[in-house]
This record gives sequence, structure tokens and C-alpha cells, in this order.
Amino acid sequence: MLAAKADADAVRFIVHSNRDGAIVIAWAMERNHHPIAVGKADASEPATGNLVLDAQIRAYARITERLHP
Repeated sequence: MLAAKADADAVRFIVHSNRDGAIVIAWAMERNHHPIAVGKADASEPATGNLVLDAQIRAYARITERLHP
């Protein structure tokens, strides 16, 4: 998909919580620096309805686990 036709041109992630191995990731999809969708997802089963976003959430959580065991 061309970037000009995509709904979002950026996605940001932050660890919302990391307790007892349960990681929750907060995310924001943006277009022209304005949020168009936001949410939180359990990294083990994101279920955002967007398979690419779910994969990115899982990847972000794996990096978090490596950096902060």
C-alpha cells in the first residue's frame, strides 16, 4: 500500500504496564501528527482487529522483555 493511501502514516508504542510478565502496550496511529486511533493491548493476545498492528505490538513487547527482564 502506498503511504499516501494509508490511513496512518505513523504508529507509536509505549509500555503501559509490565507486571509479573504481563505486558500491556499502549499504541497510537497517527496521520499528519494527529491521532486517528488509540488503544491498549495485552501483548500476549493483542486482538486489535489489525493483524499488522498486533504483530508490531508483540514485537515491541519482545524487545521490552529483552531490555527489562
